Amino acid sequence: QSQLVSDDIHKAKTENLSMNGLRFQTNLPLSEGDEIVVVLPLTPPDKINAGGRVVRAERESGERFLIVSVALRQLSPEEQNSLLKFMEE
Repeated sequence: QSQLVSDDIHKAKTENLSMNGLRFQTNLPLSEGDEIVVVLPLTPPDKINAGGRVVRAERESGERFLIVSVALRQLSPEEQNSLLKFMEE
């Protein structure tokens, strides 16, 4: 059953980014299988609003935050080009 965790914007610290997904730290109570929308600020003025599914959410020993891995849904060709350009910089 779907449940809205938050409709607010939350900042997160990105640890890893690829064309297919990302890994980040957050205080949000996310769980495997949750559907989320992430805003990826790229080189200004570019940004991507991408939907994705949480494939892993783990709390490391003694930490307050979760390490979350998200598989992104298919990006448009324009979004793919913007992301690729950003990752090559």
